[in-house]
Amino acid sequence: MSPGREHEAPGAGEARPVPPEGPLAVLVERLTSRGADRAVLTLVQRGNTMTHQTEQSVGDVAPSVESGTVDQDSPLFDPVADLYSEAMSSPRGAWQSARIEVGPEQDGVRPVVTTYGFADGAEDVQTWRSGRPTPAPPASAVGTDGDERPGDRAAADAPAPEQRPDERWTEEPGDRSGTGTAEAAAQDAEALGSDATADAPSAPRTGGTPVITEVDGPTGSSAGRTAPGTATGSDDAQRVPDHVDHEEWHEDVEPPAPTGAGAAAAAAVAAGTAAGEDQDSSAPETAVSTDVSPSYRAPSGATDRPSQDALAEGNLVLKEADVLRRLAAAQRRLFGPDGTAMDVSTVLVRIRALGTYYDALTHVRKNGFWDQRRTFDLVPEDLLHVQEFKDESYVEGTGAPLAMMFRFRPGIPPEVSFDYADEEAFVRYEERLPAQNYLEELRMYPRTGANIPQHMNEALQDWNY
Repeated sequence: MSPGREHEAPGAGEARPVPPEGPLAVLVERLTSRGADRAVLTLVQRGNTMTHQTEQSVGDVAPSVESGTVDQDSPLFDPVADLYSEAMSSPRGAWQSARIEVGPEQDGVRPVVTTYGFADGAEDVQTWRSGRPTPAPPASAVGTDGDERPGDRAAADAPAPEQRPDERWTEEPGDRSGTGTAEAAAQDAEALGSDATADAPSAPRTGGTPVITEVDGPTGSSAGRTAPGTATGSDDAQRVPDHVDHEEWHEDVEPPAPTGAGAAAAAAVAAGTAAGEDQDSSAPETAVSTDVSPSYRAPSGATDRPSQDALAEGNLVLKEADVLRRLAAAQRRLFGPDGTAMDVSTVLVRIRALGTYYDALTHVRKNGFWDQRRTFDLVPEDLLHVQEFKDESYVEGTGAPLAMMFRFRPGIPPEVSFDYADEEAFVRYEERLPAQNYLEELRMYPRTGANIPQHMNEALQDWNY
């Protein structure tokens, strides 16, 4: 362990749960509220200013980084202030830096590590856990004992009925076949009726079934002849008919009902339409009028085109249409064919300009996160027209804009804003520019004393003319 590094007391055991009502729980929730798997929040206190840097990542994607000042407009202000107040009331005192690391969730719990740095170089590292463990599903009691229950094989163990050899025979009307004996054959011979003629020629015999050899007609001599050995009892079902209708010997076979495509075609024909024809094809294909939803309300103040008469927001000279016309090339560069920002939904460019100096800070919105990009890799300098806007927006005695903001979105005209009083009107910087830049600004764009901002006067008060 390095000198000056403090850890939890020995014997503390596993990581402690994050207090649900404390500021640490609020910060953990803020860091993971947008679906981030891992997040790191770094806080640094310098004098009266607290700065933060937030890193959030999802899966294997590179983390998105946001940084700024924790002021009253920041969503982190309240929980960070409470966290700092807790440290001030502790025996160790207030920290100068804090790092909160939130790991990926596993079984409903996220690991949290806090590292607090103090003015004497010491560090206090603490481990926590956030969330509630997911309960394990109950073990199934079915089929776990491995015992065989009585009666499981009752059907398999039941003996098959024994079949005697002399019982394997089948019987049809007027005939019996199988493994019969000579006595059975004699009984069949005695059953022959007197209708069979003695001089009848022998006919083929198949298993004792009567076979008709000739059918000449109702009066023919061969009508009603049967094969020898055919029984002619009183049962009409076993008597050879005097007249045979050939149609009676053929079953009426009806064609099967159509199915599938055939059934659909038949239904279409029955309905008077051709097979495969769409019955909705006769519906109108051109809308003449529609029914607007009763709940719809047109946005107030929405305009179809940029105003040709209204000034651009914050600008004292240039019309909104003039500014947007000059930024049209930048819009095409970002979102046109082969655009440089086709993978994002918003490009936000914030500029501070003093004299001939200006710098730009650009963030893009992608997958729910803000990510900083290099401005002039996205848009060439000449397409932003910063110096032209500054020169043409000058008003004598009032000066020229010190800050500009351009918000680009696909398919929507850019949103623009200007500010004449503060170069930090749209974003806060860790350090202001040196006094030489303010001096150059006042020489190029003179102002009256009433229009010189206080921070500009403070920067120039020690300047030697």
